[in-house]
Amino acid sequence: MTYIGRARALQKLRALRTVLEFDSVFCDGPSSASSRRMDSAELLARAKRFALDSLAFYRRLSKAPEAQVPGVQFYRAATSAWMNYRSSKRGRSRPDFISKLGIAVEEIDEAAGWLEFMDEGSIAKNEALHGEARVLCAILTASLTTARARWEAEKVARRPKNRARSVLVKFPDSRF
Repeated sequence: MTYIGRARALQKLRALRTVLEFDSVFCDGPSSASSRRMDSAELLARAKRFALDSLAFYRRLSKAPEAQVPGVQFYRAATSAWMNYRSSKRGRSRPDFISKLGIAVEEIDEAAGWLEFMDEGSIAKNEALHGEARVLCAILTASLTTARARWEAEKVARRPKNRARSVLVKFPDSRF
């Protein structure tokens, strides 16, 4: 990591506030024309709805092992994404929040991957669920990126300014 100085860090922090707001996400996904801001409670409700829709999808799967194995993996990842996002909101510290949000991103990405696998393997297909997984992944990734950038900018801004340091100089002989 490079040292950029307090003034530059504050400038970056101000730029982040204007460009990337922590929960500034689009309700209908990236292709939507609306730009209504979604707060964390709405995002939590959306993640919960995704988990419940995932449960309904899992229940409709065939009982054959080739459907149940990826189905269980998908279902576990989908519910884990919701619970990790929920847990991140109750983080004890900013690094704890960032860590749990990162896990939620990994889990929602895994859920999208299992949906792709089941679609390409001709096991089951649900385009609406897959689209929602991709949108949630994008939303949570943007939130994670913003949280990390803000944390780094705040750490730099909190550093003390460089002060002149006294230097002890040793001379080779004792004449001085």
